[in-house]
Amino acid sequence: MRAEDAAAAAAEGKYSFVFPGLVEKISREECAKYKKDRDCVKAVKRRLHILCGAFENGDCHRRAAGILEEAERGKRMLSEEELREICSLHASTRERLPFISEFYGFLAEKLENPVSVLEPGCGFAPFCAGLMPSVREYWVSDIDMRSLALIERFFALAGIRGTAEPMDAAAEAPEKTADAAFLFKLLPVLDAQEKGRGFRLMEELSVKKLAVSFPIRSLGGRDRGMEAFYGERFEAGLPKCFEIAGKEVIGTELLYVVFRK
Repeated sequence: MRAEDAAAAAAEGKYSFVFPGLVEKISREECAKYKKDRDCVKAVKRRLHILCGAFENGDCHRRAAGILEEAERGKRMLSEEELREICSLHASTRERLPFISEFYGFLAEKLENPVSVLEPGCGFAPFCAGLMPSVREYWVSDIDMRSLALIERFFALAGIRGTAEPMDAAAEAPEKTADAAFLFKLLPVLDAQEKGRGFRLMEELSVKKLAVSFPIRSLGGRDRGMEAFYGERFEAGLPKCFEIAGKEVIGTELLYVVFRK
């Protein structure tokens, strides 16, 4: 099966929102492994589910769009309650909600109140921008184009200067320069696609400070020794151009702040 045909078949319906460059890359890789068309398309869809489908409720973008629409009609900012509701729709930010103030308070202190931020693989995290009042410029990217459209609408409401662009962080890094970068639960996802990609992305980003987090519970809430596993691997493999400036377990995340030397 041609990779182009596999990409077209996999991107129909459920995965039509995924950045086409990623679907095409995965299709090329999977078509080299399978002879049957059905097996190839199934493998592509399986990888897309792991990368994005597992973190979202089926109608999370529709529900988030409805909340934004009400605020846009009233020409007002989203309330704290509305922002929390939006964040609860995505698994990654939902897990963070009970500890959200502590999480961003730690980042604000250790990152020394950055004005500009880069966030590849952002998910719904940019909706929490108000918890770091110093941030005025927010440059984000993701493979889910629905999320990016919502974030652009939110930036307009909140008066935040920034862009939300489709990008596969496993293949490229944003070219913007900023005070800090957020890599929340992203390194395990990148390294599952290409060993060592997470550290290479850190080196490629034009920032001096980074916040990097790892999950310490599975999506089902199980403790599988993830804190020790990720912590030991991160600290042992951290490129020599970085030094750890802070480390904390907050809720279900192991959070590091690192500075470029």
